[in-house]
Amino acid sequence: GLIDATIAAELADATRLWQNFDGFMRMASVDRDPASLSPAEQSILAQACGAVGVEDLARLIAEARQRSAAHIDAWFATQR
Repeated sequence: GLIDATIAAELADATRLWQNFDGFMRMASVDRDPASLSPAEQSILAQACGAVGVEDLARLIAEARQRSAAHIDAWFATQR
């Protein structure tokens, strides 16, 4: 394929993380700011995204963002 299977799996995982995060925020928050959620809602959001807590969720999001950006940058670099 165009993308290595491991990279494709990492990008799919990042997509699922974002879809879970975004879907929960659309349902639970008018302003879509996680800081505006109650502690119970923040805990549910973290669990929905596969994290053990809010801090872990922030780490997962940052890591997924960095990995995804690196994979996409590398792929476009090979297309030049």
